[in-house]
Amino acid sequence: MLNDCNLRGNELNNQGILLSLGKDPTNPKWLKVAYIPKEAKDTSKAIYGVIHESQVSFECEE
Repeated sequence: MLNDCNLRGNELNNQGILLSLGKDPTNPKWLKVAYIPKEAKDTSKAIYGVIHESQVSFECEE
């Protein structure tokens, strides 16, 4: 998970869950991710892709 602050950091403003699947071995500045939309009833609706490390924060915000 990208951000586990108070067990709610992965909810993107109630838009779903973003899971980190690790770094891209060919270019470590890119992170492999799975996005599960909030309306998904199971993980078959997950969207897989990559995002640049500058687009995510691993720190908790108060």
